[in-house]
Amino acid sequence: MINKSLGVFKEGTKDPINLPPVPLSPTNVCAAAALSRKIINIEDVSSSGYYDFSGPRKYDAMTGYRTRSVMVVPMEDISGEVIGVLQRINALDPAGRLISLTVQDEEMVNAIASQAGVCISNIAHEKM
Repeated sequence: MINKSLGVFKEGTKDPINLPPVPLSPTNVCAAAALSRKIINIEDVSSSGYYDFSGPRKYDAMTGYRTRSVMVVPMEDISGEVIGVLQRINALDPAGRLISLTVQDEEMVNAIASQAGVCISNIAHEKM
């Protein structure tokens, strides 16, 4: 988990990421991406009435952060099973300004999710 504006850099194995689990409900954007196996790209969560963003709002209230743009990409293992999602929140341009996430961003994050899923599958297979 990396959040440059809050100075958060956590690696799950060394630094516990203490966030509550996400309910597998289609009204939750992360779960909806996993369940539908589709990329979800929302320009401004405050104007999105379909998904439940109460979790990000609580996080924002605790930290002073402001979640605006969200992209969620399903992550599959080598057998095609969804094993998680990758999120990109509040993309920034080189000058540090918030920007909307584009189709090209979706393609890039999807490629990263694909590689991450294969890596996780390989690691899990090695431990067996």
